[in-house]
Amino acid sequence: MSNFTSFVDYAEKPHVAATSQTPIPPSPLNEKRPIPLFPNEISSSSCDDVSFSMQFGESEQGHVICTKVRLRFYPAVVKERNLPQRSKFFDDFYDVPLTAIARIEVAIVKGNSKGKADKFQRLETSLSTMETVSIIRLILKDVRVVTIDLRRSQNANILANQILYFSKSGPIEKMTQVGAAMEERGVKAKTAFNSYEAWRSELQRCQQKTDSTSVWKIVALNKEGFNYAAQGYPVYVVVSNFLDRVDIERQLQHYKQGRFPIWVWSRANGHSALFVSADHENNIAMPAILAKMQESITRCHPNNEKPHVIKLDVDFVSNVGKAFDNLLSLCAIDSYEQYVTLQNGWNTKLSRTGWLHLVKLCLQTTYQTIQWIVDRDRSVILQEDEGSDMSIIVASLTQMCCDPFYRTTTGLQQLIEKMWIALGHPFGERLLGRTDDDPSRRGKPQNKMRTDVMPTWLLFLDCVSQLHRIYTFEFTFSPHVLIALWDLSLTGMVPSMACNNLEEQLLAKVGGGPFPLDRYFEKSYSKLFGNIWHDAVLFMESIKKNQPVCAHSKFLQCEFIRPPTSFCDIQLWSECYLRWIPPANGKNSGKLGEELSLDEKMIEMAKKWNSSEWKMHLDLPEEYSSAYPYSIPEISRPIMDLNDFDMIRPDDFDAMSMNSSINSYSFVNTPVRNNTTTESIFDHSTLEKRNRRAAATIGSESPVIQMRPKEQIVGYSKYAFDDSLSPRPHSRTVETPILKNSPSPSYTPFHPTPVHRSNTVRADNRPIPPPRPQGLGTLTPSRPEIRAHRDDIESPTIRVTRF
Repeated sequence: MSNFTSFVDYAEKPHVAATSQTPIPPSPLNEKRPIPLFPNEISSSSCDDVSFSMQFGESEQGHVICTKVRLRFYPAVVKERNLPQRSKFFDDFYDVPLTAIARIEVAIVKGNSKGKADKFQRLETSLSTMETVSIIRLILKDVRVVTIDLRRSQNANILANQILYFSKSGPIEKMTQVGAAMEERGVKAKTAFNSYEAWRSELQRCQQKTDSTSVWKIVALNKEGFNYAAQGYPVYVVVSNFLDRVDIERQLQHYKQGRFPIWVWSRANGHSALFVSADHENNIAMPAILAKMQESITRCHPNNEKPHVIKLDVDFVSNVGKAFDNLLSLCAIDSYEQYVTLQNGWNTKLSRTGWLHLVKLCLQTTYQTIQWIVDRDRSVILQEDEGSDMSIIVASLTQMCCDPFYRTTTGLQQLIEKMWIALGHPFGERLLGRTDDDPSRRGKPQNKMRTDVMPTWLLFLDCVSQLHRIYTFEFTFSPHVLIALWDLSLTGMVPSMACNNLEEQLLAKVGGGPFPLDRYFEKSYSKLFGNIWHDAVLFMESIKKNQPVCAHSKFLQCEFIRPPTSFCDIQLWSECYLRWIPPANGKNSGKLGEELSLDEKMIEMAKKWNSSEWKMHLDLPEEYSSAYPYSIPEISRPIMDLNDFDMIRPDDFDAMSMNSSINSYSFVNTPVRNNTTTESIFDHSTLEKRNRRAAATIGSESPVIQMRPKEQIVGYSKYAFDDSLSPRPHSRTVETPILKNSPSPSYTPFHPTPVHRSNTVRADNRPIPPPRPQGLGTLTPSRPEIRAHRDDIESPTIRVTRF
C-alpha cells in the first residue's frame, strides 16, 4: 500500500507543499510524551503516504487514522516545536477532534476533468467508489484549517466517509470521550444547582432571607406532582412566595416548554431581582396569568415596584448561526495568498459577517437591564422565545457586571453551572449538532447555513472578553480561561456540555462540568489562567501595608461595571479568532509583552523589599508570538508579486478612508522601510541617483531629497525615479519625495503654467497645479509626470507634484 502511485496527472499545484524533514535525535528535551487513545477507541480507517499540514505550517509525511473520536496523524519524522502541549487528551498538533469539525471540503477528480483536480466542494453525503478524492480540507469550529493530501494514498474515499459520519455526534451513550476525564464517566459527579441546598445558598449569598418570612420559596417541580413539566429546568427552582400551586400549574401550561419566569439573582444592596423565562402563548387565559405573575413579583419588592419585561429577539439563534458561518469563512485563513487578499477591506468584510453586531446587541441589552436594576431599582424579566439562549447571555452578563463575585474564577464557575448548565442551555444542539439521536437521520444539515453550529456559548465568551479588555483589573482570571472553555466545549469530553439539559445527563448517567480546568489541560498552560494585572495590584498593596497578600482588595472591588454600547468600544476577539495566523500576530509583542514586563518589574520589587509573595507568572521562550501558546512567531513572509490593481479595489472604502486620513499628515525624516523585510527601501546610491534626476528636472544644482511615506489610493510605483521598473513587493507604502534646495545666493524665477488653470484661490497665494488632462478617467500604474512648484520666493522648499 505504501508504494501506491496515482495514475492521474494533476496539472495544478497541490494546496500544501511537501517539505523534507531532517530526523531529530531523541533527547530528553524534545522527546514528547505520547497521548494514548481513550478506552474502546478503535481505528475505523487509515491511510498511508499522506501529507498532513495545519494552516501556515509545513507539510509532514506519515499516515493517518480515523476513530470515533479523533483524526490522528502519525508523522514519519517528529518535528520539534517551540510550543507547549496544552491538552492532556488531544495532541495539539496531530489530533483533530471530530466533534470540532465545522465543514469538510474535498477535491474530487472526475473522468472528464482531463487530469485537473476540481475545486474544493463541501462534503455533505457519502462518496461513491467511482469518485477519487485527492485532498481533504477540514475547517474546524476553533477557526483552524487542516489539509490532508491523499494523492499517493489508497482508501481516500473511505477516510472521507468515516470523517463525515463520525463528525456528526450521536447518542451520549455512544460518545466515547464523554466523561473520559472523570471517574466512571462522571456518574458520581455532583450536579450543581439541582438541589435544595444549592439554591438556598445562592439566596443567602445574595442577602435574601430563607426562613418563613422570606418573599421567595424553593419549589421542587418534579417532586410535587405537577401535571406539566418544565423542559430544561432543574428539579428545584426559586419563585415568588406569593404564588400558590394553582398559579404555578397554569404558568407551566401556558408558557412555551413550561419555562415560566423563575428567580436567578437579586441585588445585594438593593431590592431588585432578575428573572428569565420563555415566551408565553397568546390565548384568552394569558392576561389573567400575566397579571398574577407580575403581581407576585411586585409584592416581593419593598416599594411594590412593578417588574419591567424585556422581550428579546425571536430570530436570535438563527442569526448567531449565520454570523458564525460568515466569521468562520473570513477567519479560516490557511495561506499567505489568502491572508494578503483579505487585507483589502478587512473592516468591511468583518462588519458584513454580523458577528460584532450580535456582540453589540447583547452588551446593549445588558446595559439596558443594568439601568433598570441599578439606576431604577426595579426587577427585570428577560423573556425569550425558548428562554435558553439570549436570555441566558444577558442574565449572565448582568450578574457579572453587578456582582463582583462573578468576576472571580470561583464565581465564573458558579455562574456557568447555574445559568448555562442548570437552566438547560442545549450545548449538544448548539455546538455539536445533536438534534436527533437517530443516526439514520444524520447527514446533510436541514437548514440553509453552511454549518449546523449556532454557538451562543461562544457569543457569551466573546462578550466577557470585551468586558475583560476594558475592565482588566476587575477580573481574577485571564482571557486564556475563556479560550480554554471554548476549546474544551468542542471536544465533547465535558458531559454537561455534550448534553442538552440536566435530564439528559441523568438518563445517560453522566455528569460534571468544565471545572476545574486543570483536569483537562497541562500545568504549563494552566499557569496562564491567572490575571497578572489583578495579582500585581494585590501584591503592591501588600507591600504598602506590610501585610501578606490578601485575596480581595477594596481598590479592585468595583460594585458595578457598565458594558460598552458603541462600536468604537467593541473589537474583534483576535486572541481567539486569529490566534492560528502568524502574520496577524506580532513577535515578542502584544499583551504578552506587556505582561512579561510587568512580571519582571514585580520580581524586582519583590527582591527590593525581600518579599517571597510574588512568584514568576510567565515562562516564555526567547522568541514568542503575541498568540503564544497557540502559534509560533512569524519568521519570514514570502513576497507577493501583485499588481497595483490587485492591491486596492474601487469598492474598498476602508482603504479610501484610511488613505484620505493619512494624506493629511506629514512624516518628515521618517525612515522608510519595506513591510515585508526589515531593510530600508532606499539606499544611498538610489538617493544619489534620484538627486541628480530631480536636479535636472527642476534646474537646481544641489537638491536634497527627504522621503515621506504616504498611502496612495491607486497604484503609483515607488520606483518612479528609477530608469527601469522592477517588480514591486506587496506593499501599499510608497514614497513621495520632498526636494529641499541647499542654500544658494540666487534663485531661479518660477514660471507658472499659463493655460487651463483652476479658478480656486489659496489662502497663502501658492500656485495651483494644472488640472488632469482630459481622457484620463482612471490613473494607471505607468510612470507619472513630474512637475515642480516653488512654495514661495523666500522659502527654498520646492514641492514635487505627480499627475
